[in-house]
Amino acid sequence: MPETTFACPDLTTFLGLEALGLTAVGQLLTSTRAIVECRMPIGFEDPFC
Repeated sequence: MPETTFACPDLTTFLGLEALGLTAVGQLLTSTRAIVECRMPIGFEDPFC
């Protein structure tokens, strides 16, 4: 690759949460599961939530 780029790891982008309007703010990894804590932007209203 002649133009390799590097970026900081970003869980929000990796999980595709930006398409849902969410931001990953934390994670918990155990031997049996992975839990990601997400936040919605302030003022965001969704009737589903």
